[in-house]
Amino acid sequence: MFPQDQVLSIELTHEVSLSDDVPGSIGTIKITDLACPVFALTKDFELLPNLPDNYHYCIGIYTEKMNFALACEMATSCKLGDSDGPMPTPIADCMRLPETPLSSLTIYNDKLAMISSAERFVTYLENKAIQP
Repeated sequence: MFPQDQVLSIELTHEVSLSDDVPGSIGTIKITDLACPVFALTKDFELLPNLPDNYHYCIGIYTEKMNFALACEMATSCKLGDSDGPMPTPIADCMRLPETPLSSLTIYNDKLAMISSAERFVTYLENKAIQP
């Protein structure tokens, strides 16, 4: 999950142009007239070299440094911390992994959901993919 103000749009993966122009990415997608690199990750946040068949959505993410998209199985919109939305709980220092892009957790639709910020995820991608 990302804060709603950092999400540019939700697109379908059939709009992804497969290429390896950006290290670690699976291709690019056009979001608000910008070509954004698309990344696909495993549940353990490892980069995938190809777009899995069950990843049907791309979440376009905005940062000052770089716009990008994450391919995923499902996508939905909600307001974090809103009176009707899920309340984020920071990850305790003793549970936080040094290189994780996660900042907090929440319960959403009776499941544990992981929350990150666009800036934190860009740093993670830079460390993991763009500058391996």
